[in-house]
Formats: sequence, C-alpha cells, structure tokens
Amino acid sequence: MDPQDKKQPGEVDLVTRMQVDESVVGSNEIDESLYSRQLYVLGHEAMKRMSASNVLIVGLKGLGVEIAKNVALAGVKSLTLYDPVPVAIADLSAQFFLRPDDVGKPRDQVTAPRVAELNAYTPVRVHASARYVTAATPSSWLDVRMR
Repeated sequence: MDPQDKKQPGEVDLVTRMQVDESVVGSNEIDESLYSRQLYVLGHEAMKRMSASNVLIVGLKGLGVEIAKNVALAGVKSLTLYDPVPVAIADLSAQFFLRPDDVGKPRDQVTAPRVAELNAYTPVRVHASARYVTAATPSSWLDVRMR
C-alpha cells in the first residue's frame, strides 16, 4: 500500500487538497432549499466539496458556456472564465449568452455578468491576461514568451 493512501480520520488527501479550499471543507453551510435536488443526488459530503471548489473554464463557445452555466448553478466557491477572443457573428448561434451588440468584444467579458446572474452565491470572475494565443502565433515565440 502506498504511504499516500494512508489517511488519518478527517484528513483530506493530497489530490483533494489541491482542488478544494480547505477552509470551507468542514463547513455545513449549504442552502438546502436552493440545492435540495443536488443534495438528494450527490449527498452532503459531495456538496461540501463542490461548494469549496474554485473552477476555471477556458473557452466559452457552445460547450464551454454550457459547462459554465451548470457549474455556476451547482454552487461552487468561485468560477473564473477565460476566453478573450472577440465575439464573431458565428458565435451568436452557439453561445446563448451572446447578443448581436457583443460582436467584437471579448467573450469572457460579455459572458461573465450573464453567468453571474444565475446564482448569487457563486462569484464569477474573468481571468485577467494581457494577450491570448492563437493558432497563427509562431511556436518559437510561444517558447520564449510563455516561460
């Protein structure tokens, strides 16, 4: 048996420690009226762990925004979005939070406030970055700049 597999009662394993904010793990502050269906399916322990999780979603096209919506509604500790690519007209058919007047604006900037409206208990932030990487960016430039 691996020494890392041995846990003391009440101790959180290393993988969980990296993914979950320990200051919230012992907390019993779950709004049972808001999350009653999830509690029924997942149980209190899973809900406690989920409510202590900080989540980053990269990419807010069709699938990414659906995941962001579901994660926000699930009640995680915080949700951070990253997709600085400007909205294109084609995005309007795949991303349900976008509107025609959003074309040309960064996807994460226009999506974050709309996702935040879904659950007041889940703070939604935009990851700040000075630039974004495209397929046209030379790999030699990336090797130097991303270090």
